[in-house]
Amino acid sequence: MVSLDCYKRVILASKLASSPIAPFSLHRIIPADSLNMSLCLTAEDYTVVWFAPLHFEASAALLMLDEHHVSPLPNRGQQLCYRFGRMGRTNVAIAFFPDGETGIGVAGYMASEVQRALPNIKTGLLVGVGAGIPRYGHDLRLGDVVIATPTENNSGVLGYDMVKVEPEKIVLKQWQNAPDRHIRSAMTNFRASQETPTRFKLNLERFKGTNFPQRFVAPANVLCGSFGEQREPLFHYGCILSGNSVIKSADLRDELAREYKAIAIEMEAAGMMNTLPVAVIRGISDWANADKNDVWQGYAAATAAAAAKELLACLDGSNSISCKYRTLPYLTKCIFSHSSDGT
Repeated sequence: MVSLDCYKRVILASKLASSPIAPFSLHRIIPADSLNMSLCLTAEDYTVVWFAPLHFEASAALLMLDEHHVSPLPNRGQQLCYRFGRMGRTNVAIAFFPDGETGIGVAGYMASEVQRALPNIKTGLLVGVGAGIPRYGHDLRLGDVVIATPTENNSGVLGYDMVKVEPEKIVLKQWQNAPDRHIRSAMTNFRASQETPTRFKLNLERFKGTNFPQRFVAPANVLCGSFGEQREPLFHYGCILSGNSVIKSADLRDELAREYKAIAIEMEAAGMMNTLPVAVIRGISDWANADKNDVWQGYAAATAAAAAKELLACLDGSNSISCKYRTLPYLTKCIFSHSSDGT
């Protein structure tokens, strides 16, 4: 006889399959007894923090949650606001930057404050937009995603304006730690899996019907390369420059690129890397030149969030179930055959 629990799981799978919010995701397959949207865990139950520096980046992060939780933190004494929930198998805290504050200094404060409030946080995801550094022959486009990974001469994140000026040269003053082995192992998993692009596109579908732009076209201001054909966003791996300056100079951007062989620029990561193991994921929204604007920020935030969720799935192992096994018929077959075995 089929147990009541198995029946609940089939009903749950049916509801998820018809959900208008996310009709795609393995990560939404959750136990029936976890459907309560007011689920309240303890602060110790959260192990991953998702940093969202800007409001539209935070909006993208919220759309990646599979389940929303009540805050386990008291209002009194808190310096930051959070949203709590689950992505895949992982309980995640989304930490909001104070409005109007950006840069390396506040990022360092955020990493420290989060660990004070949530003692079991072991991993961070810094997710948002960044500026791309175009290179001849490198098909980097607006909306693509750059993930910081160690290269031969840096840890993957480089604080380009944390320097000491000497008479003959400028020397970097501080080295940023690389993401820890767990994160870097997940990056290898992310890059190796043939299903990563499919899962990424399914995550991106959550933005359909929202106010996030839906763009899959080549940028109008490509500075190099020949992009005659449209394509969907790609992932790029390498050094991301991090500093307090908003760069709108192609000359300075290219000078930094030659010096450090970087592929993107952002404004927070260098403040976090030595405080908390952080994966840095940036969607390309401009080229750090005189044409810099906000037009592509929404779409770039969406692609970065979709990639970050899949990287998190690689961290917690929830990407190990093939996409083809997410359909209701397969789930029903597995649930009922599992029950008939008496286990």
